[in-house]
Amino acid sequence: TTKYLIRIFDHSKQVYTTTSAIFDWSDDIEPENASYTFQLVPTEDFALPTLIEDRLINSEYTLSGEDILAPGIYSWSVKTIDNNGNESPWAESRQIEIIPAFTKTIILSIAIVVVCIAAFILFAWRVNTLRRIR
Repeated sequence: TTKYLIRIFDHSKQVYTTTSAIFDWSDDIEPENASYTFQLVPTEDFALPTLIEDRLINSEYTLSGEDILAPGIYSWSVKTIDNNGNESPWAESRQIEIIPAFTKTIILSIAIVVVCIAAFILFAWRVNTLRRIR
């Protein structure tokens, strides 16, 4: 599988991020009495998890350089496991979208070309106007 440079769109916050993806949730119980299981899946298909992280002590997970995600929409959820092994139900899922970073580069490149062409046209118009005045 190819590792992508990614941009992430967080659907719940309606924002893009190019930094590492940090999934954060509120603590269910005292941290010393619980661990968490984090699950990331394509779209809403929790039967086919792409990534599962068990026994997380903190109420957050950061995608590492080893986590390889293809572009697309993913859902993530978490559940709590207490010291007795009792599991909570999965929390309500949230969505993110993985977008190849080159998409941003292409859009920025096109914008720069358009601005340069507009500046040239404005410059040529101004020079032509000054020549007519003389």
